[in-house]
Amino acid sequence: ACAPAAGELQPIQRIQDLPASTITLQIVDEGGLPLPSANLTVDGRGLAASDTGSIAYVADQPVLGMVTAPDHVTMPIVLTPEMDKTQTVRLLRRLADDGTPRIILHFAGDTMMGRRYQEPTRDDTPVVATTDEDAARSVVSDVADLFGAADLSSLNFESVIGTLPSSAAYPGKRFLLQSPPSVIAALEALGTDVATLGNNHLNDWQAAGVASTLRYLDEAGIAAPGAGSTDDEARAHVSLDVFGVEVAYLSYTTVTGDFVNDSLPESDETKPADIAGDDAWQWAAQPFGFGTAADSVPLPIGSYRPGDVWAWFRQAERTLTDAQASAAWASMIEVYPELQDWVARRNHGGAAWFRSAAVEADVAAARSAGADLVVVQLHGGYQFAEVASQFLTSAAHASIDAGADLVVGHHPHVLQGFEWYRDRLIAYSLGNFVFDQDFLSTFSSGVLRTVFEGDRLVEARIFPLTLDGYRPVPLAVSYT
Repeated sequence: ACAPAAGELQPIQRIQDLPASTITLQIVDEGGLPLPSANLTVDGRGLAASDTGSIAYVADQPVLGMVTAPDHVTMPIVLTPEMDKTQTVRLLRRLADDGTPRIILHFAGDTMMGRRYQEPTRDDTPVVATTDEDAARSVVSDVADLFGAADLSSLNFESVIGTLPSSAAYPGKRFLLQSPPSVIAALEALGTDVATLGNNHLNDWQAAGVASTLRYLDEAGIAAPGAGSTDDEARAHVSLDVFGVEVAYLSYTTVTGDFVNDSLPESDETKPADIAGDDAWQWAAQPFGFGTAADSVPLPIGSYRPGDVWAWFRQAERTLTDAQASAAWASMIEVYPELQDWVARRNHGGAAWFRSAAVEADVAAARSAGADLVVVQLHGGYQFAEVASQFLTSAAHASIDAGADLVVGHHPHVLQGFEWYRDRLIAYSLGNFVFDQDFLSTFSSGVLRTVFEGDRLVEARIFPLTLDGYRPVPLAVSYT
């Protein structure tokens, strides 16, 4: 994993022969007054504050602690011998001056335990077997208390859950992600309340994979917006109550699979002489036709490559009814099963498909159902790009315009920036949370912590993480 710059961020990991150092925490309330009732808990051991609100902790290794005080919200803190010797920790009161409860929402990025967690390519990778719950929990053990130190914690679960055979995977899809059922133990250890599924890997095993994933999450009591067997099901919000505040979550993806189909060669393109076997289907012409002369846009029976049929369908779908488009798509994939569609539309299930009008209707429906706070999570943008794409920016703005109180993004697999738009926060990408990529830029990550009074955001901060051997590890950062 990528080592942080010396003196800046230090990961929680066992370091040999590190000299001990006394770190003094000054615990204060939001007005800056000392909190003598505060407590620091590290590894199950509690240290009480002095009459002046200070706590001295001797650190010989990086550790994660929890700072608490009666009637205040918990604040995680990473302590390391190399940090500043005095740290001021400010705790917010649980209730605002007018009695409104403060609620804490945590968010993390892309999460799965498939691929290299199943078949490691490096020695330090934890192996997570189908039923090995202890191994699954060990992957997240360093970050579990931090992520769970909230009233509601949400992550993007970018994988199917199950034991479906490779023969049943989506034909022609290049990257397929399936996590074993034991991943549920890790999600529970993290205190996960919401696992968003509006992403481009939910449909990797098509209807069977969607059903399997929803079943495992439902049995664990983890809410799972963004997935369904129909568009309406996938777009439905989930609502959770915290201190009488209804928090609604919506989850969508802008990554539909259309871009894969757009790259398919049409008949006027010359087939390369050295085309690989796995790609040969793209160049193979098959007999196909749809509709009759009475239809507005029929495709006469002929011999077509998949790209030809897709090009026709792209144009025809603009004028076809929903029923006609669904019928055309069903006919197409009988002949060309490798055509990709990862979202719930055309009479099949999958992830919730982002459209501005849909988000506007869905936010309104959540409000009508009693939601006090609406969170929209967006899966889109360019992978590994350090800044949000223009389309993702527009989608995030449209979600705020539709009435969302917070927008959280993922899919690029790297950290991106934040924006304050119309008095609302947008986090464009939180990077990887539990993932197996080997690019240097994919090791940096973070947990977003937000504190709301009703629908008003009063505090937001990032707890930085790094992925060390595909395991998320908190980093120390000075509070002063």
